Amino acid sequence: MTVYLLLGDDEERKSRGVDKLRAGRTLEAYDASAIGPETIVSACNSFSLFGEGPFVVLRDLDAWNAAQKAVIVDYLEDPSPGSDLILLGKKLGSRERLLSAVKKSGEVHTFEQPTGKALVKWLVGHAKKVGLDLPEDVAEDLANRCSGDKMRLLQETEKLALYVGEGTATHNDVAALCPPDIQSNIFAFVDSLAAGERDRAIELLEDLIGTGEPPLRLTFMIRRQFQLVARARALIERGTPQK
Repeated sequence: MTVYLLLGDDEERKSRGVDKLRAGRTLEAYDASAIGPETIVSACNSFSLFGEGPFVVLRDLDAWNAAQKAVIVDYLEDPSPGSDLILLGKKLGSRERLLSAVKKSGEVHTFEQPTGKALVKWLVGHAKKVGLDLPEDVAEDLANRCSGDKMRLLQETEKLALYVGEGTATHNDVAALCPPDIQSNIFAFVDSLAAGERDRAIELLEDLIGTGEPPLRLTFMIRRQFQLVARARALIERGTPQK
């Protein structure tokens, strides 16, 4: 029996890791937010008609509390031979028993998603693999529209590759095919306002208006942001310690 713990926020790399470990076997996937640990233990103890050990994947491990994770810790003390268990989550505390148990009997890997220029570089490289000529400035535009979500970037890059063909992707292509992540862009817009980043704020505002975002909602968000800034300034002037 082998157990793997894949942590971090890079869902794309974790997905590739699962595919590599799977090696063509039948996958039994579960979500921790929908089932309990007893279901996972039962799945690990089952075998197919052909005698093949199960390949069990548990997503969203963070949804379980300590008591639920403890069930898996107990199982790992006497696991079913021939079964593979893959646990996917964002983060585990350094003192958590499950982390120690997996380190003892299996492997722990952490995949952190790249950001900023590193994400743009990855995106340009991925685009090249699917036959798309994606300039860095256009890649940055696409990354911003997707709020840096690598899984969505994979989908949008494939769409662009089909749309552009053998040509070079442009900002107009990105604007035509890839709608911005409105919720994230609203917060990015008000943050840019508060930081005094005028050009960035105007660019985000134009995107939001272009997607039909109600002006009244934008006005409310602007007002709320400056109320928070004014409140923070008043606290600082009164000598309130910063936390």
